[in-house]
Amino acid sequence: MSSWSRIGASASSAIFQAVEPTTPYAGWFSNDVAGEWSGVDLAAQAGVEALPADFYMNGTVHSGVAAPVSAKVGPLKRVKAQKKIYVTMTIGEGDNVQYCQRRMRELWDDPRRGEAPANWTVSPLLADIGPGLLSHYQRTATANDLLVCGPSGAGYTYPGSWPAADVDAYMRLSGEYMRRTGMDLVYAYNHREDDKWVPFSEAIGKAYARYTPVKGIVQSWETGDLLADAVGLRSWSEGSDEWRHAASQGSDERDTATPGMPGMPAWRAG
Repeated sequence: MSSWSRIGASASSAIFQAVEPTTPYAGWFSNDVAGEWSGVDLAAQAGVEALPADFYMNGTVHSGVAAPVSAKVGPLKRVKAQKKIYVTMTIGEGDNVQYCQRRMRELWDDPRRGEAPANWTVSPLLADIGPGLLSHYQRTATANDLLVCGPSGAGYTYPGSWPAADVDAYMRLSGEYMRRTGMDLVYAYNHREDDKWVPFSEAIGKAYARYTPVKGIVQSWETGDLLADAVGLRSWSEGSDEWRHAASQGSDERDTATPGMPGMPAWRAG
């Protein structure tokens, strides 16, 4: 489903409610950046994920180009954890396919890329809407580049806002695309309540664990970290006893978001 019309929330909600759950909304919201949180949340409440694509160029061509997309998860060098602070660099905006098409390519082409480890968020839906783009990033990644799914899976959404009856369908869809694209880490957002970001519930964590190949989740908004354990994912609120304990043991996360900008790089299929 695609739309580029300046309609209000009530009309948008009616459209979202009229389609089947997990129907991706390809486009954006009429009030631009200011409408991101409210717009994505409105779609999520109807069981619809967003695919930011309002300035994605030549989508018909890119979706029709055959290109090899690997389902193999990239190898990671395992190290023994020590009692110290670990900082990771995760580059956001990957849910935005026009960013993947242009600004990400500019960053990717930096000759110094690969000198330091970095996580690059991308949409696994590129397997359909831009396989040549995803194939390029997979084929040219260095050992220090890791492609991460998100946010928050197969399309940008806040899982905590989904109807309980539909959230598993989104997780199954995310699992399908993550397996197709060789991704087992998710960069994730969630909704807001009382003007504060809400950490994932245990039910959401278990749904990721049940339906996707996820081995780890980075929940952003800096309001809580997530820890994998035997029963799924446990949420820590910043400042809690668990959070302070983790911090004292050297657990730390940072993320970096990079805005998109115009440009038209050349892409080669295969």
